Amino acid sequence: MVIAHVHELVGTNGFSLNLRWPTLRQEAWDVAVANQSASWMDAERMRRYSAAYAGQRDIVASLGANLSLVMNGPRMVDAITDLRTGSVQPREILHVISQMPVMLGQAKDNLQTLEQGLQSALADEPKAQS
Repeated sequence: MVIAHVHELVGTNGFSLNLRWPTLRQEAWDVAVANQSASWMDAERMRRYSAAYAGQRDIVASLGANLSLVMNGPRMVDAITDLRTGSVQPREILHVISQMPVMLGQAKDNLQTLEQGLQSALADEPKAQS
């Protein structure tokens, strides 16, 4: 009954558990620091460069958090050890291998988001927001 209700609510998108933390942007501080060393640059370009830098920093933190949430290192080491000794269970290998495409998918999504942010921030003229 509960499972049917969950499937009804999520439709074709499927059910997913996800932990998200707010990012604490630091562009204002970065701009203030950069202004001291790159005072020749106009304020708008400085702000965009600072946003690009903050985006890179956020992605690195996000990738690290995702890695620790998705990949189970000790389980992976145990499965490889069991494989080497011939005592591995096929289901255990499936569990370990299944973590990899999930992590790679999350990394790809994060990097695509970063790429879009960098292109927007580093363009000569900022793109108009729709």
